Amino acid sequence: SVDQLDDTNSGRRLDWLPLTDLPACVRMVISTLPDYSNAGGKEGFECLSRLQHSLDDEECFSQVKDIEDPEDVMLHLLKVQGRTLTAGQRKAVLDAFHSRALEDEAGTPLWLALVAHLTARWHSYDSLQAVPRSVRELIVA
Repeated sequence: SVDQLDDTNSGRRLDWLPLTDLPACVRMVISTLPDYSNAGGKEGFECLSRLQHSLDDEECFSQVKDIEDPEDVMLHLLKVQGRTLTAGQRKAVLDAFHSRALEDEAGTPLWLALVAHLTARWHSYDSLQAVPRSVRELIVA
């Protein structure tokens, strides 16, 4: 997702991304979260609006819908790994999913897959842990 790029070298400005003069047979899939401003100590970004301005064609965009039943998806991802969660652990994950703010990555399919990977390492006797709200936090967890 381009919104997760480090902006030290203007990575999120997307000037480096070739969006015009592409061969007719070339297609790109670019993902980003909706724009948000610098709030709550988080660095803001405007990747979506930059892409919309550069491409100027609404047919180029498709919004991924929120996961309608995160509990079923989570349980399936854990079952594939031969794992499950206690009721308290499941509640912690679902609370993080449902209490997310617009700028949080909690609730995206990637976030849920990474949470399933993280929580598969939890044991029933482990104390409840905070569930990271960003993909970046999950990757380093």
